[in-house]
Amino acid sequence: MEPTELEARLITLVEQACGVPFQDTGCGVESDLLKKGVLDSMALVTLLLQAGETFGVAFEDDDMMNPAITTIAGLASLIDARQGN
Repeated sequence: MEPTELEARLITLVEQACGVPFQDTGCGVESDLLKKGVLDSMALVTLLLQAGETFGVAFEDDDMMNPAITTIAGLASLIDARQGN
């Protein structure tokens, strides 16, 4: 299944954060990027900051405890909700 436009844009941000093409990670949009070792906690925070700036949303401290932020699909869903989509 092809990623949505939002997921594709997040994949680009992940590639920038980890320095590796997403297809080379063996992950999909539902993969836990922390458990797969694609991102560490600092790279995840950087990703959230970049995503917030890119999509005009704010993330709260509680979001760091939300397991959805560790997947492309989950993060895209959270961004959609924050944008009122």
